[in-house]
Amino acid sequence: MPILDKLQRPLLIVGIALSGYFLLLQWQADYGVQESSGVLEDTLGGEEVIQSGEESSAGKSRSSNTELIEAPTDELIESENLVDSEKSRGAPSRENYIIIENDKLRLIVNRRGGDIVGAALKDYKEQLSGPQPLLLLREDNERLSIAQSGLVGADGFDAQIKDRPLYDTFDGANSYSMRPGQDSMEVPLIFTKDGVEVVKTFRLFRDRHDIEVAFDIANDGNSPWSASMFVQFKRDKERPTYEKAAFGTRSFTGAAFSGENDSYQKLSFKDMAKRNFKDTTKGGWSAMVQHYFVAAWIPLKSGSQYFQNARETSSGDYIFGFSSPVFTVAPQSTYENGVRLYLGPKSQDPLAGLAPNLELTIDYGWLWYISQPLFKSLDFIHSYVGNWGLAIMIMTLIIKLLFFPLTNSSYKSMARMKKLQPQMEQLRQNYKDNRQLMQKEVMELYKREKVNPMGGCLPILIQMPIFISFYWALIESVELRHAPLIGWIQDLSAQDPFFVLPLLMGLSMFVQQLFSPKPADPTQAKIVKLLPVIFTVFFLWFPAGLVLYWVVNNVLSIAQQYVINRRLGTLVTPNINLGFLKIGGNKAKPTDVDKTKPQGRVIETTGKSKNDADKNDVKSEDKQADTTTQEYNLKPYKPKKHRK
Repeated sequence: MPILDKLQRPLLIVGIALSGYFLLLQWQADYGVQESSGVLEDTLGGEEVIQSGEESSAGKSRSSNTELIEAPTDELIESENLVDSEKSRGAPSRENYIIIENDKLRLIVNRRGGDIVGAALKDYKEQLSGPQPLLLLREDNERLSIAQSGLVGADGFDAQIKDRPLYDTFDGANSYSMRPGQDSMEVPLIFTKDGVEVVKTFRLFRDRHDIEVAFDIANDGNSPWSASMFVQFKRDKERPTYEKAAFGTRSFTGAAFSGENDSYQKLSFKDMAKRNFKDTTKGGWSAMVQHYFVAAWIPLKSGSQYFQNARETSSGDYIFGFSSPVFTVAPQSTYENGVRLYLGPKSQDPLAGLAPNLELTIDYGWLWYISQPLFKSLDFIHSYVGNWGLAIMIMTLIIKLLFFPLTNSSYKSMARMKKLQPQMEQLRQNYKDNRQLMQKEVMELYKREKVNPMGGCLPILIQMPIFISFYWALIESVELRHAPLIGWIQDLSAQDPFFVLPLLMGLSMFVQQLFSPKPADPTQAKIVKLLPVIFTVFFLWFPAGLVLYWVVNNVLSIAQQYVINRRLGTLVTPNINLGFLKIGGNKAKPTDVDKTKPQGRVIETTGKSKNDADKNDVKSEDKQADTTTQEYNLKPYKPKKHRK
C-alpha cells in the first residue's frame, strides 16, 4: 500500500479524534442545584433590604503630609503580613453583617475586618428555573470564597489575625440600598484605635458590577503610623456547582495575575500547593477566575508598585492578591488609597475597559487570538438578529463560506478517491504479494487520474484551528448562559433536555460518511462506522449551542458534498436495511473505467463469457507466480472517455 494512501485515512481519523479530544477537554454540563445552608445565603437570596437614610460624611478634614517608603519585597509577602484566618468555617452571626446593594450586586460585608463574605449577582441566576441569584462570593459551612482587604505591617490594624478591627457604620444602620435616581452610593465604615482613625468606604455605582473600596487614614496621635494596604481572595479549591462535569478538564478555575506591562499569568490550585508565588508589578490586577465569572482586585493608582502573592494555607484553602508598598502617615496628617473590585461576568468589552489584559480571564485556550475576533463577530450578528442560536447558525454559514475554496477542494478530492475505489481494491488484490509493485501501480493510477491522495486531509487540518477556536468562543461566552434558542431549548449553555440536537448531529455524521471513500482496512472501516454513535453519546450532555454549531456545519457540508458528487457522477444512494426501514440503493452511472482492470497484463476476453475470462485471469496469474518483478512489463492503461 502506498505511503500516502496509508496516511490519508489515519490523518482524517486523527483530525476527528483531535476534535473530540478538545471537546472533551472543555466538557461543560451538569447544572445541578446549588445546595447550601446558613444565614449568609438566606440573606443574599432574600427579599430587598430596607433603604437606609442619608449616607454620612466620611472622615475629617486634615492636612495631607504622607511619606511613602519603598519596602523590600519579602517584607510584604511573608505569611505573617497577610491575613490568613484559620478559624472554623461557618456564617458569622447576623448582627455582624452589613448589606449593601445596587441594581446589579447584593454584598454582605462582615464588620470584623470589613471583608466581603457574600456577593450575589442579581442579574444572573444560579439555575434557569430557580429564583436564587448566582453567588460569586460566599462563606458558609460548605463553601469558602471571600474578598478581603485591610491594613497590615508595623502598625496595621489587620496584622493580628485574631484581633482584626470591628468596623461600625456612621449612622448605626446595617443595610443600604441604592435609591431610584441615584448614580452612585457610598457606605463608610469607621474604626478608631490609639488616636488613628480608619474610614473604609464602599462605593457602588448604578448598572455596574465593579465597586471601589477606599481607605482614608487620619493620624491624630503624636507618632508616625506605618502600614501597607493589602487585598486578596481566600477560597477553597471546589468548583462552582454549575461548573462541575462528568469527566475531562473544564474551563480554568484558579488565580490569575497581570501587571500593566506584564503578561497574563494563571495559577492553578495545584501550582499554589506546590510553591508560593511571588512577583512585583506596576499596577496590574489579581483575580479569582471560574467558568463564566470573575472577581478581580484592581489598584486605583496606576503605575504604583505592588507585590503579588499566592499560596496555600495550613487549612488547605488558598489566598492570592497583592499588597502596596509601606506608607507612613505623619502625626496630624492623612493618607488615602483604594482599589477597585469587579464582581461579574467574563464579558470582553467591560473587562478590557477596566484593566489591561483582564479580558484574558475569558479562557479561550491557546487559540485566544482567533477566538476573540470570532466572538466579536458573533456578538455583532446577535446585535441585529436578537437570538444567540440564530447568530450561531449565521456565523457557521459565514465560516463555511470563507473556507469554501478549501472545503470544495477537499470534497472533490474525496469524491475522486471514492471513484477510484474499485480500481484501488483490484490493485490490492492483484498485487497483495508484491507491495513494491502495488505501490508503484497505485501511484501511477493517482498520476494518471490526477488525484492527490492528501487533498482531502490538508484542507481539513488547515481549518481545524478555526473550528477549535469557535468551539472555545461558544463554550466560554457567558452571553450564551441561559440564552434561549426556540421551543424546548431555553439555555444554549446547557444540554438539550430532549437530546434532539445530539441525535440530529449523529444522523448528520452518518449521512456525511456516505459521501466519503470507504476505508480499505476493515478495522478502520469499523471505527469510522462507530464514530457517529460515539460522538452522539458524547454530545448528549454538551451545551446546546455547541451541538447546534456542529449540526449546522454538518448539514452545510452534506449539501456541498451532494452537489460535488452529483457533478462528478459518484453520487450513490446506499442500500440501508434497519429492519423497520429499508432504502434501496442505486449504483453510480457505470463508466468505462469501472469495466477495466489496470493490473498485470491486460487480458482480452472477446467472444468469451465472463466466467471464461475470470478463469484466464487466474491461469495468467498462476503462470506469473514464480517470475520476478522484472517480468511485469505492464501496458499503460488509458481509460476511454465517457460517452455523452
